[in-house]
Amino acid sequence: GVVAVACSSWDDPQLFFPQSYESSYHKLHDCRFGAHPAGEYIVSWVNDAGHATHEAGTYPYPAGTVFIKAQYTDKNCTEVSRYTVMHKAATGTAANSGDWEWQHVGAAGEVNECCQVDGCISCHAPFAKCDYVATGCKQ
Repeated sequence: GVVAVACSSWDDPQLFFPQSYESSYHKLHDCRFGAHPAGEYIVSWVNDAGHATHEAGTYPYPAGTVFIKAQYTDKNCTEVSRYTVMHKAATGTAANSGDWEWQHVGAAGEVNECCQVDGCISCHAPFAKCDYVATGCKQ
């Protein structure tokens, strides 16, 4: 089952991204149906640390890069259901996933799963040439 970790609010330092991400992150695409197994509408974002790498397509991403996949219940992307977040950790943190860690975060900022690499990397492995990031990867 899902094990809740200590993170329980937007202010928790363990959360990989701030509540104000829409004003400080770069939007990568408009609302669209996502390929995620949950089958929801999504908008993807990246922080400043990874933006230049994403735009240039020069990999790997630097440590500190954060991608947010905001997931919505409606086709207009107005009702957030949850977030799936990728964080590029320090070299050697998670060698089997290119040092990426993931979080599943609820709409209120609560972390429902933290750093569950094995389940996430299985879908991201085909994007190894883009440092495991699917969004914008030219296959």
